[in-house]
Amino acid sequence: MSGPQGNMSSLAEEEIDPRNCYHDEMVKLVENGGAIIIEVRRPDEIAATGMMNRACHIPSGSVRLEMSGPQGNMSSLAEEEIDPRNCYHDEMVKLVENGGAIIIEVRRPDEIAATGMMNRACHIPLDELKEALSLPDDDLKEKYGVDKPNPDGSNVVFTCRSGRRSLIALETAKDFGYTKARHYPGGWNSWVEKNKL
Repeated sequence: MSGPQGNMSSLAEEEIDPRNCYHDEMVKLVENGGAIIIEVRRPDEIAATGMMNRACHIPSGSVRLEMSGPQGNMSSLAEEEIDPRNCYHDEMVKLVENGGAIIIEVRRPDEIAATGMMNRACHIPLDELKEALSLPDDDLKEKYGVDKPNPDGSNVVFTCRSGRRSLIALETAKDFGYTKARHYPGGWNSWVEKNKL
């Protein structure tokens, strides 16, 4: 990414996030154990593709998980754990249908040309986002066709293909004071799947 704030090469597969278990570690866990791996896809998906060795299957949303052990008690929802940075699917559907948010699609132009994007979304590619957020209000509207959002509002939602780039966009926006902005964690892939497009 380049812009007035300097250059940043796009993160290949993974940005280090302590909540994530990345591929190399996951391979070791599947091969050697050392963790409880919970598969949360639907039963029909498991039937069609199978699942990782050593994983147990608890379909998403079907059960509340209560775990206890030497580290103490941990409660977690098998579905999506509520994260204030995320705009989840049901809310996203309402925003796309009725408005109420500025939805910023950060995929590349060739991706948008190939698949389209959500209704009501404006397109600001990730590699232009820093520059776009630095623009005066009128210039941003002229270039991208959207009013510059208010940094104090919670009406900004970023989306991309799978949720990686939108999370990077979210962090970029926070640098510009958009502390209440959110992202759609499933991105276009989830949107297509859940809306059966």
